[in-house]
Amino acid sequence: MLAQQVASVRPLALEVIFTTPVGFRDQVDFRIDPQAHRVDFRSRSLFGLFDWDKNRSRMEEFKMRFEQQALL
Repeated sequence: MLAQQVASVRPLALEVIFTTPVGFRDQVDFRIDPQAHRVDFRSRSLFGLFDWDKNRSRMEEFKMRFEQQALL
């Protein structure tokens, strides 16, 4: 399980720091677009040059869960 820390909260925006069990940190910025009923996001590693696609897999999982919730 990844540790999560909310770093910043603004209206319709959220910045979260994810930390892997071995200590790698990634920053994810979420922007909510209520008119389009979607969440835009950007993820980047805060340490090192490679993340072995962890950011991509995390964001694909987030997108899948968001879309499932939108259908309810």
